[in-house]
Amino acid sequence: DKMFCLDIEQANIESGERNAALNRVGNTEFLRADSFQPLESEHAGRLAKLSGGVDFIVANPPASSGDDGWGFRRRILEEAPGYLKPGGRLLMQWLSYYGTGRALDCIARSQLTWEYEGVCESTDWVELDVGSELLYKQLTQYAEHEKAGGDSFVCHPTAGRNLTACETLRLVDQDESFRPLCKWQTHLFRLH
Repeated sequence: DKMFCLDIEQANIESGERNAALNRVGNTEFLRADSFQPLESEHAGRLAKLSGGVDFIVANPPASSGDDGWGFRRRILEEAPGYLKPGGRLLMQWLSYYGTGRALDCIARSQLTWEYEGVCESTDWVELDVGSELLYKQLTQYAEHEKAGGDSFVCHPTAGRNLTACETLRLVDQDESFRPLCKWQTHLFRLH
């Protein structure tokens, strides 16, 4: 058995290689790729040989820009079936703010052969560091998506419900001491 590790950023590839060596994880190969598309042409054949033969895929994609932040995850749901064996599994991480609706909509609209099996791991509620420029920008992007009529986000818990991204951003902007809460979750999918 062999583990293939894909990332678009060379720094992440190098970090993964160091971690594998430090933890004595053998039989691994690290490739630069945009989702499942290798960035170096000599690696295309390696991934093509995996078609239909992979037991499981673990994905931790970043939020995408220019959409609701879930674009990279949609792409993984669309492309991963080409690599997995029947019954293969996909574990994918995302922020609780996205909820499960986006995954279920993606599966239904594209008629993908996934069965969503739910959240398999989750942190407790933790502070989302909106002091970070990147996370504040993402929260702003989510609020803009809601304002444009897109699906709502499932943000900070309060009084028996969760705030939307617009409500959460408003509180962040009004009170610099406010720290919205989130959960980091891993979701499980099984290929039919």
